[in-house]
Amino acid sequence: MESIFGGMIEFHSKTQLTELSNNLTKDMSIKMIEASLEYFNKNGMFSLDEAHIIYKSLQKLKENDGPNVGDVELQQG
Repeated sequence: MESIFGGMIEFHSKTQLTELSNNLTKDMSIKMIEASLEYFNKNGMFSLDEAHIIYKSLQKLKENDGPNVGDVELQQG
């Protein structure tokens, strides 16, 4: 089993990861960005200002998509 973003996203093979990346929906893409941001933020890779502008940017992307965007779950394993 392999993973990205510190184990937040797991996959069985590089082929499975490639398939996931080739079949991303807009909602799944936002969840991937959220996972990567969470990983980088937990590891202290963003300043407070950087984390804030990224959060605001992500909120703006989700703004016009309705309430269900945050409810999409990525398939893991």
